[in-house]
Amino acid sequence: PSFTFGTIADVATVLFYEPAVYRQLLVTADKNKMDVTFKLEGNFPESGNMILSVECAKAGKFPIALRVPEWSVNYTATAGGEIYKGTADQFITINRSWKPGDKIQISFDMPVKTLAGRKSYPGQIALQRGPQILALDESVNTGSTLQLLADSKEVIAETNLANEFKLLPAGWIGKQAYSINPAGKNEKIILVPFADASQTGGIMKVWLPLSIKK
Repeated sequence: PSFTFGTIADVATVLFYEPAVYRQLLVTADKNKMDVTFKLEGNFPESGNMILSVECAKAGKFPIALRVPEWSVNYTATAGGEIYKGTADQFITINRSWKPGDKIQISFDMPVKTLAGRKSYPGQIALQRGPQILALDESVNTGSTLQLLADSKEVIAETNLANEFKLLPAGWIGKQAYSINPAGKNEKIILVPFADASQTGGIMKVWLPLSIKK
């Protein structure tokens, strides 16, 4: 929790978006000290939809800051019926009177982008979804898919990812498995977050012989 939350210049600040509960002694606008409990809920990094609950013994005015991740797009925070729009790699500060049980609805998209292999992996790319690097785990892909990648450089038409976590092996920890389709092929390439890969002993690869159809 102390990694997710903190104070910057005496302002309670959400830094990361893992679910957590955090307690902080804050000073209100009228100089009263108040114990405040923040509860952040959601299923990040599967999605960027979160709810931040503010629990305090009585109403009080104080600021809350939210870090807008540099990779995010369409970041919004809604509190008290007002919508705050964020700028990547900046902070939103909401300074208002908070009542016990007030909530901030947080929403942002996690776009997919390609990373070039450059000199180390020429002609190959990796895919990044929000803060996550994705990897191909051989244990969650079919033999025909692996052979397809071994035979030639494949072109994918787009980088919109469909979450197909039901394809994951039994006992797999995590619910993220994203498919991409080579153009003109019926095969699916299944990618998982790098941090989840190889948990069943499968060989994993980040750099793949893929290109994007222009």
